[in-house]
Amino acid sequence: VGAVSSEAELTSNESILIVFLAHGFNAGEVGLTFMSIFIGIVLVVVFACPVQERYYRRRVAECGGATPPPEARLPLMMVGSVVLPIALFIFASTSPQSVHWAGALVSGIPFGFALGEYLSSDASLLNFTTNG
Repeated sequence: VGAVSSEAELTSNESILIVFLAHGFNAGEVGLTFMSIFIGIVLVVVFACPVQERYYRRRVAECGGATPPPEARLPLMMVGSVVLPIALFIFASTSPQSVHWAGALVSGIPFGFALGEYLSSDASLLNFTTNG
């Protein structure tokens, strides 16, 4: 998921520019479309990270206070592995000029959600490997 998510994020930066310029947006308006990705990342911080942290603390308690296996951080990343292809499908199917631009804009929310899930889970896994 990590390599796919990173590549999808880099590719989306270029594709967002191309799609919204084709819809007649200027450079400033195209820049504002990245706010939908930001909204998805904020949703991860507000909703998904607290759920993941409660799950992780439960796993620590199950291990008797010892460090649980690194897989205890994966459920959040697994959700992102489902949400990311859905977001990319929505973006791809709504990017033609014949389709209203709002569809492509809304696809940034689940994309940002998947990206935020990956980044938060990946940081936790990296922390485990360096400290574990």
